[in-house]
Amino acid sequence: ISVIEALAERDSSFIEKFVARPRHGHTNRYIAQDRNELYPKSPHLVKYAYRLRSGYWLKANPSYQQVGSIIKLACEVAGIGYGTDLKIKLK
Repeated sequence: ISVIEALAERDSSFIEKFVARPRHGHTNRYIAQDRNELYPKSPHLVKYAYRLRSGYWLKANPSYQQVGSIIKLACEVAGIGYGTDLKIKLK
């Protein structure tokens, strides 16, 4: 959450660029305007969506592997290097 918020603060168009990507995860989106888009096949998980300061919704119960994928994609969208410009240690 903090990485996404920091990147959105750094670039006001970051969230829109991220959402515009045709594909996020394998079956679910990571960020969406409507939190129901995050869990189309599992509506009971909508309660885990986190509302970002921008008003968009973030998938807030990802696995460690998904967290890495989300951050890698976020770095790509932001034009920064994952592992070089942004280093994060995941369990």
